[in-house]
Amino acid sequence: MKAFNDWDWRIKIVGPIFYSLVITTFFSYDFLSSMAWGKMVALVLIIFGYSLMLIARFQLKDRFAIKPRSEKGIITCGIYRVVRHPIYISSSISALGVCFYSSILLNNFLLDIFLSFFLIAYVSMQIFRAKKEEKKMMEKYKEYAEYRQKTIF
Repeated sequence: MKAFNDWDWRIKIVGPIFYSLVITTFFSYDFLSSMAWGKMVALVLIIFGYSLMLIARFQLKDRFAIKPRSEKGIITCGIYRVVRHPIYISSSISALGVCFYSSILLNNFLLDIFLSFFLIAYVSMQIFRAKKEEKKMMEKYKEYAEYRQKTIF
């Protein structure tokens, strides 16, 4: 097991925290300048999505990777007890919040169409990645089929 002060661990956690703070600060400043319900919903989606993503990444510890890896085993505790792919779900929730916020802020029909296509493509990509990861895990671990039945996406 890697040491707690390993640089690799810091990079994987500090990056999302930094981006979460920057995005939250930007959206909070604009939100507080004009209290609108749509902006509040978008901000809640963004904060909830990034918070869930940080929790899931923290629970993965040294198992997080951009490409699916199966050599380290199955994680079945924490958020992973209920959801198989919380990072994919949480990033999609945050993307929905950002698209919704941008749509409200810029109020442009063509931009709304572009954001809709972007969101559909992004969620489709996350589903593709999840299916690819599940295929790899099913090949490697027999108990993954049982885990799959007990959890959602």
